[in-house]
Amino acid sequence: MLKEDGISEPDWQAFFELNPWIFGHGLNYVFLDKVSMKLEARTTGAAFDRPGKRADGLMRTRAEVSQYVLVEIKKNSTDLLHRATYRPGCWRVSDEVSGAVTQTQKTAFEFARDRFRDNLKDEIGNSTGAVAYAIQPRSFLVVGNLAQLGGNDDKVACFELYRRNIHTPEILTFDELYYRAACIVENISNDIYRLAK
Repeated sequence: MLKEDGISEPDWQAFFELNPWIFGHGLNYVFLDKVSMKLEARTTGAAFDRPGKRADGLMRTRAEVSQYVLVEIKKNSTDLLHRATYRPGCWRVSDEVSGAVTQTQKTAFEFARDRFRDNLKDEIGNSTGAVAYAIQPRSFLVVGNLAQLGGNDDKVACFELYRRNIHTPEILTFDELYYRAACIVENISNDIYRLAK
């Protein structure tokens, strides 16, 4: 899909819905599970005085004490930087990236504001016995492709400086996620091959 043009956010949503393990293994190697049957989830309800919020991925860490993790998915073709410099050698992040950062921060803020600890239930309302906490939930933004920056050291430096100085969400590009997933699959395949011998 990375090599195809015109892949939409819903296309990526459907792909990750079928492959949630990529987030669990690919995002800083924190093991994650979906909170409900669908990866995408409403995180706050609409009310007369505020809009509802939806996260592209609502997950929880796999641990004795689980924490919520929110994932925002954009497109692999989303521009990471503006097309023109802001000043010589200085490239601004694109409006789509800065907007997605703000969207993710606001969604995580509102999600955590209304909850602290949840006893999780399955899709028909039965308790699963699992508990998840919403204490400043980690969040990830998956957007763009680093190939856009290739051949320009200033672009690479500006993008890296921006994302390394954003505490939340952690920004990953689709190609980085792809290479992490490929490494995991390769290592699992090698382990299976070694065990089969």
